[in-house]
Amino acid sequence: MNGDVPAYGLWGLVVINTAIFAFFAFSFFKPRTQRDWRSFGAFTAFLVALFTEMYGFPLTIYLLSGWLQSTYPGVDWLTHDAGHLLEMMSGWEAHPHLGPFHLLSMVFIAAGFRLLAAAWRVLYAARTDDCATTGADLLLRDGPEAFSVFGVDTLYRVAERDPSPFFERAAADFATWPPALQRQALLVVRHLTTVVGDADLSWVVGSLSSPDPSVRSAAWRALGAYGWNRAVRDTVDLAAIAADPTPPVRASAYRALGTWGDAEAIAAIEAAGTADPDARARVTAAETLVSQRTSAEAVDPNDPPRADLGTDRTASANGRSVDETAAFDVAWAWAVEHARFDRLARDISRDRDRLHDEVRG
Repeated sequence: MNGDVPAYGLWGLVVINTAIFAFFAFSFFKPRTQRDWRSFGAFTAFLVALFTEMYGFPLTIYLLSGWLQSTYPGVDWLTHDAGHLLEMMSGWEAHPHLGPFHLLSMVFIAAGFRLLAAAWRVLYAARTDDCATTGADLLLRDGPEAFSVFGVDTLYRVAERDPSPFFERAAADFATWPPALQRQALLVVRHLTTVVGDADLSWVVGSLSSPDPSVRSAAWRALGAYGWNRAVRDTVDLAAIAADPTPPVRASAYRALGTWGDAEAIAAIEAAGTADPDARARVTAAETLVSQRTSAEAVDPNDPPRADLGTDRTASANGRSVDETAAFDVAWAWAVEHARFDRLARDISRDRDRLHDEVRG
């Protein structure tokens, strides 16, 4: 390949390719509603960015153009070879496709293909009668590490067919896994809610006591999907929420209890959330409580729920003295107003789409 031949600045190719692919997409997508047009516009914007990067001007070179031109004044940055930016900057004089950075990128690509091949190996095993056990063993035995997004998806697909082997493996080994893998396992549990049956979820509840706050948050997010499971709920100590030292964990607990939505869960939010010393956690509790009301319009911003704190209104869940009453009043008023505006925005958007459909016939 001739390194002096311009490979960028070919704006005619940008326009032609964008038009061809956009017309092709339009021919079968046929947007009708305003939402359809927004989606089609986003796809077209992606095409413009893609072909601008390919034929117009690479974004990295564009952002560094001033520095590159002053530091390397003899380089024509519109040639194909100049597109191999790291080779040019390191002074590589041979063919850029034989440069160390280009070869390293090929190694990463090959590793990606190897990872996909490993995932397909598990998926192929899923076609056998014992697919769930085989898949769980391949993914989780012998000191497993955190997965890529493809590995998490593979674990979910394997467990979805028969969750028992996955839950059995997790119940036995969860405590030995690294926190990143624990969070991924809890994410899978969160999305397996319809197929778990009578699987052992005690390890999920036990992870609420993990020393890692991100694992505790992930456990609450997973448990939020199991409000229907009374056996699981009865093992959760709701009174311990206020004692958790990490505000994001308490916020995750409030959201999970809001998903459960029964009187016991709401009472637990009121008990801990109205006295929470952290502003963000208080807002989360207030938003969750507001969402339980039938209508944001009917919620009084000046009448928040009160926790039964006795005569001491300055008690603190974590040893910090705050005026919970005044602090939660502010969070409650904000949550009510936010819910009201959110509902108004949704109504306007729905009415606008309806009128747009009526006008278009």
